[in-house]
Amino acid sequence: MGYRIAEPHVRVRTNINREWIWELVTHDGHVASVSRCYRERDPCEAEARSQGLPVMGGRRQKNGRRKSRPPGVRVYADSHGLWHWEHVDDAGQVLAASPMAFLTRDECEREAPRCLIALDSHIETSA
Repeated sequence: MGYRIAEPHVRVRTNINREWIWELVTHDGHVASVSRCYRERDPCEAEARSQGLPVMGGRRQKNGRRKSRPPGVRVYADSHGLWHWEHVDDAGQVLAASPMAFLTRDECEREAPRCLIALDSHIETSA
């Protein structure tokens, strides 16, 4: 499963109807509360931030630093709003893909390097 933050937080995402919602998530990963549906991301995220807890899946603030991805890794959201990563070569051919989907882009970007390191070590021990 994807990375789980160890404190209560608010998660912003789209639901199956492609409407924006925020969820109050407990320290053990359970969803304690779900917001009403929003047509646009900005009002949903503003309401999520007003809860006073860390927000996962929100847009970066202007001075926020995005962690860099390893070279050749691209991330994308599928038609259900779930995030995946792919490790690609210079020609754009997929060399490896995420074994699971992630709820947020941040989770996906954090897990990609870990999975690639694990894949490299598995290949080295298998050879």
